[in-house]
Amino acid sequence: MKLPILKAASLNELPIGMRVYTFGAFGSESIYCITGPMTKRGQEMCLISRWNPNAYFASPKDYFDTWYRAVKANIVAELKHHFPNHTFSVNKDGDSSIRISWYDGLVSEKVDDVVRKFESHKSDVTAGYWDFSPSCFNTVFGGMKFVFINRHMSDEVMKLTKQVEEILSDRYKAVDQQLLREYWSETDFPFNATNIRVVANPDAKGIDDLFSFQYDVPEKLISVASPEGIKVVEYLQSFAVIGDTKPLKDKLKALGGQFNFRLTCGAGWIFPNTLKENVLEALQL
Repeated sequence: MKLPILKAASLNELPIGMRVYTFGAFGSESIYCITGPMTKRGQEMCLISRWNPNAYFASPKDYFDTWYRAVKANIVAELKHHFPNHTFSVNKDGDSSIRISWYDGLVSEKVDDVVRKFESHKSDVTAGYWDFSPSCFNTVFGGMKFVFINRHMSDEVMKLTKQVEEILSDRYKAVDQQLLREYWSETDFPFNATNIRVVANPDAKGIDDLFSFQYDVPEKLISVASPEGIKVVEYLQSFAVIGDTKPLKDKLKALGGQFNFRLTCGAGWIFPNTLKENVLEALQL
């Protein structure tokens, strides 16, 4: 059985009660899923109204070849689309499950938000049942009964236990490994992070901010001020002012910056990219 391929219809020509979903690269030139009336089981009937061969999801015809292979291909494509520089292992786990594994890198919640839609079975809060209940997305792009994710701690991070012991007071030494894992579980690591280490927080107020992870990544220098030695560097989706910033703290705060001692490039002031021109002008860079 093949899904019918329909010609794209404008929204005002669709019958009342039908909804349109878009998936794929940029959401505009990929797959358009039009959901029709509910089936007897209360599920949405799904048709494909347009397919673009340049979309990053697998072609619908693949789903009638090898279901698992097509689902895996789409999960891999989705991970590459959202996290292009990170490495994941995507493998079958039993007859009806897929397991996604990786080391350090992204926190589990970010990966789960991206791949959870590939789970085609649903349960209630009691987990008393786990029934096949595919969404509109699953009908077109596939799904498995379970999608498991496993973030593993690398040997490099595990070896930091000794550093954590040196930072912690006697009060917390008995739970050093537990704290290391808890802090790790809440920390994102860039794909090219090296020299991962832990640094004590001199202003710690409790068990939640005793230390932080720092690491080295290649920096793209925006500008360097002289003679103060202030550096302005790109930092993730923003930019940071680092170096001897203490004499400029009032100016940097007034410009909208926030001081953060946990920056991987060294303690400094973090700014959104929208303020870059104002900050560079104020610092005469």
